[in-house]
Amino acid sequence: MSVYSVFAAEIAEEGGALARKKFYSSRYRVGKKDGGEIITDADHEVEELLASRIAAKYPEHGFLGEERGASGDQKRCWVADPIDGTTNFVHQYEQCAVSVAYCEDGRAIAGAVHSIAANETFHAAKGEGAFAHNRRLRGSSPSSLSDSLFVASGVLDGGMWETIRGLSRRTAGMRRGGATALDLAMIAAGRADMLVCGPVRFWDVAAGALLVREAGGLLADVDDATSFAFGEATKHFAAGAAGVFAQYLSALKKECK
Repeated sequence: MSVYSVFAAEIAEEGGALARKKFYSSRYRVGKKDGGEIITDADHEVEELLASRIAAKYPEHGFLGEERGASGDQKRCWVADPIDGTTNFVHQYEQCAVSVAYCEDGRAIAGAVHSIAANETFHAAKGEGAFAHNRRLRGSSPSSLSDSLFVASGVLDGGMWETIRGLSRRTAGMRRGGATALDLAMIAAGRADMLVCGPVRFWDVAAGALLVREAGGLLADVDDATSFAFGEATKHFAAGAAGVFAQYLSALKKECK
């Protein structure tokens, strides 16, 4: 098993333990970023923990975090979202996670997503598979679109709600988690079949996208790109089970034209 995957899981769990204490005690301050997005001191503390652990273990590597931004060598770089789903976190809604990925030349080769409330860790390494509880993840294989359950994530802008309503009528239903990293982990674990996602940031998807691929799933954005540009916001994308992937991506493309 990749040493980077093991380390990503280890520090994601450490960050999750810190976040979990604050989550259940509500001992944190809440503020807003310049754009109005919610931020807590728990976000900062977890990111500082992750950054310090990485610097101690791999001082030659760079870092890219949602709160600290970029530093060091970005060609060998750890990417972190300390609390994905901060709005959920402050409402004690349990869909929130710590996400950590290691990237080389802009591509994630190892990563982990830790569910803060469930105390569950999903991790993967490129070419080595995705795992949780020492069990290899295989994703799902719905027999038809009508049997599939999908998750809507990211910024649901424009006519995307119409697309989601249309899909809901043709499928087993839709869920809205509110934490893209954890949503992708659920796809990798086979607990949902597809993810339809509006634009999010790179740190939201770096680890989760790797989990989906290593669990046998597919991923592409509306321009048919199958990977995300390092450090940049994504376009609308779909991810999940091969059997229904094309139909979900087609519906998403129609909305985005």
